[in-house]
Amino acid sequence: MRKCERSEKGFTLVELMVAIAVFLIVAGSLFYVFTLVFELNESSRNLTHALRGAETRLEEVRNSDTMVQITAYAGDFTNGLPENMTGRVYVNTNSLPYEVTVVVGWTQRGGRQIGDLANTNSPAKIVTLMLNR
Repeated sequence: MRKCERSEKGFTLVELMVAIAVFLIVAGSLFYVFTLVFELNESSRNLTHALRGAETRLEEVRNSDTMVQITAYAGDFTNGLPENMTGRVYVNTNSLPYEVTVVVGWTQRGGRQIGDLANTNSPAKIVTLMLNR
């Protein structure tokens, strides 16, 4: 009877399949991480634009001379903001000093809405107090 000699060179099929499985798990994990990084980058960019737009609008309100001019800014605005963003200015005149709130909301690339302008709930929200000049 003749013995079959086994070569010690190369990999077995099981070793090769395990190596491919490990490679696929690592590649999938890296793809997931890159996807998260791109989403965080977009969120950060949008938040920066929203805060810049809110600060610009608040400076316009601060440059107003009278309370009539300040209350004229109350309401929605889109000037100075990218296309996917909307802002709203709230002016509370019930007490002195007046409370001015600027809120900006936007829509992310996947259609996810960030910020609720009706409830002044947004990551891009600035509140200040103002006195009549």
